[in-house]
Amino acid sequence: DDPPDAEPIPEHIFDTTLPRELSILIAGFPFTSPVTAVGTMKDTIRSFAPSYIDATKFCDNFFLSAAWLGSPSKSWSTERADVIALFFAACAIGCIFDMSRPLYDPMAFLMNKMAAGALAIASPIEHPTMTALEALQAHLFFHQLSDRPIAISRFWILSSVAFRMTHALGLHRDSRAWGLDPQIEQRRR
Repeated sequence: DDPPDAEPIPEHIFDTTLPRELSILIAGFPFTSPVTAVGTMKDTIRSFAPSYIDATKFCDNFFLSAAWLGSPSKSWSTERADVIALFFAACAIGCIFDMSRPLYDPMAFLMNKMAAGALAIASPIEHPTMTALEALQAHLFFHQLSDRPIAISRFWILSSVAFRMTHALGLHRDSRAWGLDPQIEQRRR
């Protein structure tokens, strides 16, 4: 039993502190698509980006603790939704690994929600890309690190999406005969 003065951890996904359209998009990911214009939704998600100092710190933590998940863009000049998703997923993981921040830091969960929103805009099921797969993998890793009750069910649902994307991208095939560049081959692994 929880002590009577303890605040319960919210177990719902719908976040009433976010704009309604964004909350619906995040809550329904991966089975929703944006209700409003994609450009407007990307701008809304971008408005939740951490400060430059925090983003740098989060990305440094990400590269120290979870770089094997992918390489987020360090610039907003490439504003594809899958790149934005990877940026926010890296920030979420970096925030979790930041020992100077409190346990269950709301910033980490907000960054993870923004990653889900950007992934929903990217439509990774219909248009899989390597970057979207890396973002989804980082998003999944966040759910592994989170011990929230809903995390395990979200993890399994999104794992099936990741497996589908992997298959659609042809990553299950042996590529030795394709003569790929070693960097591309490493990224496929």
